[in-house]
Amino acid sequence: MPYSENEAPSFSRDRHRLIKWRMHWLPSYPLKDCRCGYKEAKREHYSKCPLLTNLLLDLTNKYGTIPPLIYPMQPLDFILNNTPKSEIGLSSEKWKVVWPALIRVLREIDILTHPDEIFDEDEPAPEEALELPITNTTQNEQ
Repeated sequence: MPYSENEAPSFSRDRHRLIKWRMHWLPSYPLKDCRCGYKEAKREHYSKCPLLTNLLLDLTNKYGTIPPLIYPMQPLDFILNNTPKSEIGLSSEKWKVVWPALIRVLREIDILTHPDEIFDEDEPAPEEALELPITNTTQNEQ
C-alpha cells in the first residue's frame, strides 16, 4: 500500500489537502463556483479547469503516461494510487519532481474552490516537504 496521506512527506495544510482530495471533500460541499467562473464545480472540473492547465500539464509531464481512466477516477487519483510504498521510492528522481508538482496542483485546487477566501502566500515550497521526516502514525500510536 502506498504511503497513507498521514505518512506522506508534506506540511500540515498540504496533508490536509491530500486527505480531503482522497475523501472526496475537496472541493468542499456545498459546491462553490470555481474562480474560472464554472458554476458549482465538482472535482471532475479541476482536471480540465483552464486556471489549472499549466500546473496539470507540468504534473503529467513529470509523472509520465496516465492511461485512460474509468469515471470517476481523476488523474490525481491515479498518481496518488501509484505513489511509492517506501521512503526509498519517494526519494527516487522521478518522485522528487512529481511529489512537489502534485502538492502544487492540490494547493491550487484548494484556492480555486474557495473563491471568496484570501490565501496565505507564505506557505513553504512543496519541494521542502521532501526534506521532512516521514511520519509513521502506526508507530506513534503503539
